[in-house]
Amino acid sequence: MKITRIASGSAASDETELKELFLSADGLRDGQVSLTDEAVVRFCKSTDPPGLCTSKFRADLIVDELVLLPSESLAACGEVQFRVEARRKHCYPGCSLHPAKCRLNGRVLYLKVLKEGLIHIGDEIVLMAQVLK
Repeated sequence: MKITRIASGSAASDETELKELFLSADGLRDGQVSLTDEAVVRFCKSTDPPGLCTSKFRADLIVDELVLLPSESLAACGEVQFRVEARRKHCYPGCSLHPAKCRLNGRVLYLKVLKEGLIHIGDEIVLMAQVLK
């Protein structure tokens, strides 16, 4: 998975995109960052009517095509090392977009920063180790 965008806003807005970002273990939302792909970002921008979270979801790292990494596995990107969290993005009850219609459902990973450092546009996210359960 290659980083195509680093966003400082929500997936549904055209806020500032960064060329690099320093991630720390205690930074963004307690050291967690969200990871999704270009298809989810396009979905959030074009969904009409929007779901309960399509206009609110914040994508920190956007890749060309998301590969669903196993929970608790270790990954690296640039200087940063992550643990894939068990937490996933799920739909809210009462949302007009049922899970079958929503691309956010199951297409967002949350990563916990274990080793801080810089990431850049074009860096690859690679699986380092998979934790056996």
